Amino acid sequence: MDEMFFDLPDGARIPLQGGAILAASVKPVSATEDELEFALRGTADEVRQTRQRLGRAFSQAQSALMQGDMPATGATYWLCRVHPADLLWRSRILALRWDAPAWEVNGMIAVGRLHVWITRLPFWEGEEVALALSNAIGVGNGDPTPDGLTVFNANDGLMTLEGIRHNWVELAEDAVPGELPVLARVELLNLGARAVTTVWMGVRSRLPVDFAPLLEAEAGARVGSDTIFPADDCSSGVMAQVSLPSGVETELLRWQLPRALFAAGSGEWLRPILRFAREWNIAQVALQLALEWDVTRVWQSGWAWPELGSAFAIRAFDPFRLPDTPDPAALDLVLRGTQHSGASLTIALDFLALLPFNSGQTLRTQGYGAAVGAWLMEDGAAQSAYLQEGADAGRVSLVSRETQGIWLTPGLRQRISFFSHSNLAYVAEIHQRLQVRMWVRPRKEALT
Repeated sequence: MDEMFFDLPDGARIPLQGGAILAASVKPVSATEDELEFALRGTADEVRQTRQRLGRAFSQAQSALMQGDMPATGATYWLCRVHPADLLWRSRILALRWDAPAWEVNGMIAVGRLHVWITRLPFWEGEEVALALSNAIGVGNGDPTPDGLTVFNANDGLMTLEGIRHNWVELAEDAVPGELPVLARVELLNLGARAVTTVWMGVRSRLPVDFAPLLEAEAGARVGSDTIFPADDCSSGVMAQVSLPSGVETELLRWQLPRALFAAGSGEWLRPILRFAREWNIAQVALQLALEWDVTRVWQSGWAWPELGSAFAIRAFDPFRLPDTPDPAALDLVLRGTQHSGASLTIALDFLALLPFNSGQTLRTQGYGAAVGAWLMEDGAAQSAYLQEGADAGRVSLVSRETQGIWLTPGLRQRISFFSHSNLAYVAEIHQRLQVRMWVRPRKEALT
């Protein structure tokens, strides 16, 4: 190896001159152990000083590891620079130990060896690169997209003053570098009129990547023509109103999902996202989803009540998995509701989106959220998320994360979909806009 270092959380970089990597002796699933050997030769004083210098380096690294690798303290990395491309690769150190046997003295020359065993994550990460994104608003040309692309809070494809209304960005097959799946860093700039407090993200990498069913409420089987109304602030310009009596579990909407949908999404995880068209009565209503074949219930969710401080205009259900069966039959997706106000309530609905969730993330902010013009950031590699009010402002860790992050896979065409919400106004306006930027550190198993 041309150059090697320990990279400590405090920014110190300790050089490891003269070391050679020996064959890995242990390769568990979750970690790899590599052995370094240092051949020491010189005067007795030179060998003693070198042993002391390396011992201090290992002690510093071990002390940093004992502090933990939480986002607040950082992580300790093993860095290797590979020539001739002069690329710097890193692997996160989990533990290390070393052995320095006595050296031999032959006349004026002292000869000795020092062995170090490094337990690390089983991959190397390269330097961070920006990803080339595309969508209907900004068609990518294969170059990185440092300024980002805009996404809306609906996916009806209608033209607006701000652009075509889609909620996704896409990555071409060659957009993600490296050899292994990698966690992305995602930055979301709030271009809307209100602070953003919740963002749902989901990735699909199977063909067709545009498999992201959005079921309009007006297409539900139980909706009559007298319950459909024009609404410029709703997806496709229409909303549906349904009645929910008190004290009775009631079927509100039923969509027939075609066989082609199950064939395309067989075995995939989806997260249902329901958008209300109006704020009427929604805090009093519990909702449930079910898949039915004929009169048999194949799957059902739990009852989803609005939690204190949670998104009201959007009701997110737990993810579910589409049946993984050959030649699948068509099924109905059924929305039921219940409430106990003592009177019949009218509920206004816009759409039910089935967000791809084989890989996904939900970000929830504390307090005010991401203000207009502020960044909401998800960093999967660092396992952290934070807010930033401006380019020169510091970051604040007031964001909770639901999963490890957004996993992207080299060599696949991929689409990432988004929905957002403002808890302060209890709205999820369809013209709410986010500007999306993404980066990854390419990963590979071996440096050679």
